[in-house]
Amino acid sequence: MNSLDDEWIVVDETPGPVQAEILCGLLESSGIKTQMSQESAGLVFATSFGILGTTKIFVLQSDYERAHEVVEAFYSGNIGSAEENETDNSNDSEEDSSDEDDDSIIN
Repeated sequence: MNSLDDEWIVVDETPGPVQAEILCGLLESSGIKTQMSQESAGLVFATSFGILGTTKIFVLQSDYERAHEVVEAFYSGNIGSAEENETDNSNDSEEDSSDEDDDSIIN
């Protein structure tokens, strides 16, 4: 799909702008463009509950699947677990190779 034809669609609705900002930050750090929208009256009256406090998060239709995965990972508490495992594994292999170097020096 041509990016000019790409539409903005709702990927999530949050009970306020703070949670929406967090989710947008996660999405954008994954390379997904976002936009947020909250009812104007909610902004004027600083309401963060009910229909006036609901904040919608929009992503481009072409990014929806990836964005939905990030949102699901956020709500399930699995954000960053894959990256942490990769980091842990690379550290383990570095430690193993340094242990081998130590053994060869001692012998």
